[in-house]
Amino acid sequence: MRPAWRLAISALSGRRKRVVLLTAAVALSALLVAAVATATHSINASLQARVTATVGNAQARLEPASGQGRLPERLLTEAGSWDGVVAAVGRVRDSIAIERIVEPESGLAAGWSTALALGIDPELEPRVRPIDLAEGRLPEAPDEVVLDELLAARLAGRDPAAGMMAGRAGQVRGVDQPDRSENDASSPGAARVAVGETVRLRRLLGRGEPARVVGIAKQPPLGGRPRVYFTVEGLASATRGKPGVSEIDLLLVDDADPEAFVEAQRQGIVDAYGQGVLIQTSARITSGLEQNLRSSRVGFYVGSIMAFFSAGFIIMTGLTVDVAQRQRELAIVRCVGGTRAHLAGAQLIVGGVIGTLGAVLGIPGGVVVTWALVEMFKENLGAGLAISTAGLVLSAAGSIIAGLLGAAWPAWKAASTSPLRALSPQAQPARTRGIVLTLGLGLAGVAAQIASITLPTTGDGVFWAYLTFGLPALVVGYFLLGVPAVVLVTRLLGPTLDAVLGLPRGVLARTIAAHPYRYGFTTGAMMGGLALMLSIWAQGGSVMRDWLGSLRFPDAFVYGLSLTPDIQDRLDGLDFVEGTAAIAVHPIETDAFGVRGLTNYRSSFIAFEPDTFFELATLRWVEGDEDTARERLNQGGAIIVAREFMVAQGLSVGDTFVCRNALGEDRTEQSFEIVGVVTSPGLDIVSTFFNIGENYTQQALHAVFGTRADLKERFGSDATQLVQIELADDVDDAVALDTIKRELFDTGILEAGSGREIKRELASVISNTLIVSTTIAIGAMVIASFGVANLIVATVESRRYELGVFRAIGAGRASLARLVVGESIVVAIAACGLGFVLSVQGSFAGRALNRVLLGLDLQPFISWTAVAIGFSTVIGVCVFAALPAAIGVLRARPRELLAVR
Repeated sequence: MRPAWRLAISALSGRRKRVVLLTAAVALSALLVAAVATATHSINASLQARVTATVGNAQARLEPASGQGRLPERLLTEAGSWDGVVAAVGRVRDSIAIERIVEPESGLAAGWSTALALGIDPELEPRVRPIDLAEGRLPEAPDEVVLDELLAARLAGRDPAAGMMAGRAGQVRGVDQPDRSENDASSPGAARVAVGETVRLRRLLGRGEPARVVGIAKQPPLGGRPRVYFTVEGLASATRGKPGVSEIDLLLVDDADPEAFVEAQRQGIVDAYGQGVLIQTSARITSGLEQNLRSSRVGFYVGSIMAFFSAGFIIMTGLTVDVAQRQRELAIVRCVGGTRAHLAGAQLIVGGVIGTLGAVLGIPGGVVVTWALVEMFKENLGAGLAISTAGLVLSAAGSIIAGLLGAAWPAWKAASTSPLRALSPQAQPARTRGIVLTLGLGLAGVAAQIASITLPTTGDGVFWAYLTFGLPALVVGYFLLGVPAVVLVTRLLGPTLDAVLGLPRGVLARTIAAHPYRYGFTTGAMMGGLALMLSIWAQGGSVMRDWLGSLRFPDAFVYGLSLTPDIQDRLDGLDFVEGTAAIAVHPIETDAFGVRGLTNYRSSFIAFEPDTFFELATLRWVEGDEDTARERLNQGGAIIVAREFMVAQGLSVGDTFVCRNALGEDRTEQSFEIVGVVTSPGLDIVSTFFNIGENYTQQALHAVFGTRADLKERFGSDATQLVQIELADDVDDAVALDTIKRELFDTGILEAGSGREIKRELASVISNTLIVSTTIAIGAMVIASFGVANLIVATVESRRYELGVFRAIGAGRASLARLVVGESIVVAIAACGLGFVLSVQGSFAGRALNRVLLGLDLQPFISWTAVAIGFSTVIGVCVFAALPAAIGVLRARPRELLAVR
């Protein structure tokens, strides 16, 4: 066996407790990284499965230019015969109101809901969009339907999705119910409608023909609107709709080039059908999502590197202490023929073993934790557990590299110390010059981060400079600042802590001053989790106050695929409705936000009739005024932009805004004059909220506001998706929405909702995100606590003789235990101060990134509740980590402590 391995085995076996603590720190880092990687991969897999269920896996698509019309049936037949086409699959979409029949003989109904109706070809549809059936089969006859699980539950008076908008639509109306058992699948109180039951469409004048439920489809991953599947003929008959199909998906031969295929067919389609039919590759639909999913991994990689960076510092501190304690032993090895390479190699082997053990123990634990979470939320994460090979490899490599890098400094230290100096019994005090140098390097890292967000002149430049240079420099800088921070805390608070803990004056300060680097680097590891937690809460608080707080939602909305003018007339006829405005939401492309090549955000063109809209909307004008804007909008070619455009791109009144149509083939740039800048009235948020589970491919961000005339002329669309409603002050939201749904049940609306409830739901989503992020941050603190425990254990072991002398001259056992706890308190206080300052600086960096990338001008925010929780957690974790060592000292007798020499 090589000498280096013998020395490594001796070091590992001789410091078992310390090795266990260091391995636990690395294992928890690996667990955290593996869990986050697997969870992220599982969520992305569910997103992609949702896109497949919504968009399909066809390579090309035919659809009406208006987005809401119908394609002639002969086009479906022709497309199937084109060269390179394996199958042409037609589909019809409509929005309906459907009810459950509990007594077929009498026609008694109980429970109804709005739903998205899909007319499909049962033989070809699964080839394009696989339909995962929980039970039964697909419809084969016009009088057969398949309900998804959400709709089946709503018709039974249950709403497992528990979504705010979904829950309201699924309530059972006040209909007399027959007396049936709760366990009877056909009873109104059953968990969901069962295969074999009967449903029918609800209309204003009469009801549709009954249809038999032949299957229950599983809910797509991450939810969505309730769906009912008909055959194409069945849906046309049930809705008395116009002939044709809503879209045609084209499956091509395996070696086909979708772009070339589309180009080859485009002119023929124009010659035969004019400009009313669009053909495009489906890659355009999903490419934005794929790109944004890839961008989400950047944050994961950065977080992983920082986690292992912290673990590396913990290992470095632990092994450096070990080298210091074993100086005489290592000097004797040198005297009997051991080389510098032997000593350095032994330390590297120890670090590699610790890193490898951490990976072996931590990675399976991370996968198990993620599996448990996926099982807990399996109704939403329908794709199940998805293992990220790259994430697990990163976790394993990071653990081993953290071990090796953490051992690099101790290896150099062991190899460079002369045998004569190592054999000397005199301690080597820390030099002031070294602490000052550490302070200078730490401040240089802080300054480098500030430069990374202030010197670049473009958003892309700020992002990449911060990610590749500023953020690493910031973290390294604050790790190094841990050393002077510990020294400062002991000098300022040492006497007070001595008095509080009942220790001789100056003993705590002398203990820390003897080994400032050990305590300082441990402080750096501990402050990382606290800074992460405080930064997240600062960002979240700013978003809640400055973004969500500034949104001005109208009282209520009605949403549908394509709403008719009759719907607005009927709403205006309700006593409690004081005004309505028809709104169209059309996706557009803009380069105003995101990072080129990494993110692909879109915006929304929100169209309205200016005179009606301004009577209802409550706008806060940042630039411009209502009268001038109204006049220019009516003239055409003008828009109002959200404040985020002004923040991100410097656009203001009088400037030109350029965008492109995000739908169809015509990507011609359209120019508009900006005639006003306003805080967002929330219409884009409402549209996205109603489409949750459906619009993952859109990735829309912020909005511009123009006229319906410009929408039709510039983008070829005149569909209405939203009707904005102003309610009387004395009407209850829930009562109003219930009445609206009953009044419009036959019109095919999909949802109706309250602006106030949407705002509360968004606040809940942000709060839940903060809770999850806080859990990760606390996990980072727990990881660092093993470093604290290792430090205290190592310090106690290296000073056992000194502590024995302390006891022999009259100090009590409790005094020694208080001294040990006092050391952990000094680390905790320094970590709290350093973590707080780091979180403030990180929050300002986040504010700068939000401005240049997203256009969000978020003001600084400090959550003192989070500060209190974070400080308490750090102090509690540090003290708890020191307790085992304190108890060990408490139990030890003086002669046991003195026996080390």
